[in-house]
Amino acid sequence: MPVDAIEQYIKLHGRTAEVTQSVLEENWNAVQVYKRCQWNIEAGMAGLVYTGIDGREIESVARGLRVEFDTDLIDCIRFMEQETAKILNKA
Repeated sequence: MPVDAIEQYIKLHGRTAEVTQSVLEENWNAVQVYKRCQWNIEAGMAGLVYTGIDGREIESVARGLRVEFDTDLIDCIRFMEQETAKILNKA
């Protein structure tokens, strides 16, 4: 999820925090792909549920950025996705 989305979430929930990033060189491509991916969001009675990023979305963005689409990229993005979903889907 892009940093601006995290900042928006923080504002909506009345929390303040400074968002900083440091990315290891070996993770740089995965972060660039992740930032450009569109999340799947379901709306229900309890509100929005962030269900993740479709694999085709990841592949499409990776190809557009000319990043190698391999298991390392998928694993890295899935890890970021899972950790972000924990924050976004807190009730």
